[in-house]
Amino acid sequence: MLELKNVSAGYGAVPALRQVSLKVRTGEVVALVGPNGAGKTTVLRTISALLKPTSGEISFNGMVLGGRKPADIIKAGIAHCPEERKVWPHMTIEENLELGAYIMPKASLVKRKLDEVYADFPVLLERRSELAGRLSGGQQQMLAIGRAMMSDPKLIMFDEPSLGLSPLLMQQVGNIIKTVHAKGVSVLLVEQNVEMALMLANRAYVVGTGQIVAEDDARAMLGNPSLLKAYLGG
Repeated sequence: MLELKNVSAGYGAVPALRQVSLKVRTGEVVALVGPNGAGKTTVLRTISALLKPTSGEISFNGMVLGGRKPADIIKAGIAHCPEERKVWPHMTIEENLELGAYIMPKASLVKRKLDEVYADFPVLLERRSELAGRLSGGQQQMLAIGRAMMSDPKLIMFDEPSLGLSPLLMQQVGNIIKTVHAKGVSVLLVEQNVEMALMLANRAYVVGTGQIVAEDDARAMLGNPSLLKAYLGG
């Protein structure tokens, strides 16, 4: 489905990714774990065309993504749920969701996706006319996930979805990711909570200083304390 082959990228003259290769197969949840600053978010930004790779190739369902714009990536079927949620606080919940469906060609399709999102997140339906900035952190995360679902993606990339949330809300976010996956959507998950990420994932990659330093079945990685200690501090 999604494949990166020897992808390098950077910010100006500063290299951030070096020869990164990874795959997300259809129907998988794949986790990217690693310490802060290792390059996990940069991987997602490069896939989304927010950052241009300096070398290597990114393909999705046989389509080479190099040289395309972020809007093209969404149209291809990849949605990006960014770090720190980044909702539009001065727009209503429903307006935020509708912006997530801007690639939809028909109003009837937008309405269908709204109904699906509201069914998954009843609190958003109850408060759909309120400003997004009035939502709690957990509710804003629901909104960000719902907005990503509005484009009817084949793959969603989650960047630190549990960031800043209480343990109870973290569990709720984990359940939401399971629900998204159960709908047939593949998932690429960047998550600082390593245990949560590995419990949700089928496979996992460890990112360290802009490189893939380990790859394994997620449960096997979870049961490998020496690997976790070496690359993740425990």
